[in-house]
Amino acid sequence: MGAYNVVNRAAMQAGQAEDISQVVANFDAIAAVLNGGIDNTNVASGAAIAYAKLLLTNSIVNADIAVGAAIDQTKLNVPILGRNVGWSKGSTPPATPSDGDLWMLDNLGQGYYWLFRYVAAEATYKWVCIGGTPYVIRVQGAQNMSGVAGYQVVPGCTGTWPRSGDYNVEWGAWTDNTGGNGQTYLRFTSGGTQIDEFPGRANGFRGVLSMVSPANGTQSQACQVEAHTNGGTPSLFTENPYFAIMPRRVS
Repeated sequence: MGAYNVVNRAAMQAGQAEDISQVVANFDAIAAVLNGGIDNTNVASGAAIAYAKLLLTNSIVNADIAVGAAIDQTKLNVPILGRNVGWSKGSTPPATPSDGDLWMLDNLGQGYYWLFRYVAAEATYKWVCIGGTPYVIRVQGAQNMSGVAGYQVVPGCTGTWPRSGDYNVEWGAWTDNTGGNGQTYLRFTSGGTQIDEFPGRANGFRGVLSMVSPANGTQSQACQVEAHTNGGTPSLFTENPYFAIMPRRVS
């Protein structure tokens, strides 16, 4: 509508009888502005009208929002996957993550990568693994463990935990003690503590020993496959011993 202007002001002079039609015409003009005709020209630039008095529902479009507006995701009606999640890659996670942020651990070497999602509700290890391939330590060929008294690490079949946390570990070896009269023992340890064991396979056992074990590991602490035999004339060979670790959640 625009601004209100007095109608025929020159016809209304002080001290003279007025034509009522001029007064009515001005009232009509005022009413036209007030009753649905107020627009941008009627509002002062500093009017500071309360937001609640503006009918903006479903009328704000992309062009109305500044590029640097930084609107919080919780105020946008979009699926969680549509938001701009925090993302980082490196040997350590970000120092101040938000719930749902992603981190890729990339220092395992040999092309191994693990992808984690930050879950604030987890009690201790808040980076939950959501993808990747097991990190494998495998020793090619036969390892002579004959005459070993008590558990000893199978040569070469050792590594360290990349991060402190909870893991699943597949481990084992092909074993042969047919040349002696002792029993076969095989186990997986973390920091010198036994995680799981194949105890006392009978004299003359020859075959594959393998299992999957849950394990808790401490960063940089040793994890390894160990073996030994007992008996009068122990003879034990382990062939292709290995372990493959996959995290469930880490610090």
